[in-house]
Amino acid sequence: MSGPRATYPRGVTDLLPRLLAVLVLLVVATAAWWLTERRRGSLRTTRTEREGAVTLETLRAATGRQLAEPGRPVVVQLSSEVCTPCRASARTWTLVGGEDVTLVELDAAEHLDLVRTLGVMRTPTSLVFDHTGTAVGRVSGAPTATQAREIVGGLVGAGRAA
Repeated sequence: MSGPRATYPRGVTDLLPRLLAVLVLLVVATAAWWLTERRRGSLRTTRTEREGAVTLETLRAATGRQLAEPGRPVVVQLSSEVCTPCRASARTWTLVGGEDVTLVELDAAEHLDLVRTLGVMRTPTSLVFDHTGTAVGRVSGAPTATQAREIVGGLVGAGRAA
């Protein structure tokens, strides 16, 4: 004969699978956050003009503004009034780019069609153009000073080599 069998309330027996499910969810969420943050502020290359990439000319047509002087690299930042990282990003681009790069800020709320067309999901988003007006890439989020220096160094170096 065996001794009395211990009985546990149903909630206690379900505890282990529930804890494992929560743990798995936390691991997946942490990995997704890490991957997203790892890309923040880094330059991602854009499609070529053949594939319908945005150019300074298409931005000029969409905004009705002359965005840059010919022959200079340009950073076009889509931002909003209430965006604190946008102000920090503009300051970083201005300090790092200095006289070599033109910074143009566009209010995302005033250019919603452009935001939709470009697939902008967060502000600040910066579009980076070389000295010929060709899109080099885009930066989602505020870049660090180091990231901005690398991007500007590539733009200015390419413009002087040409």
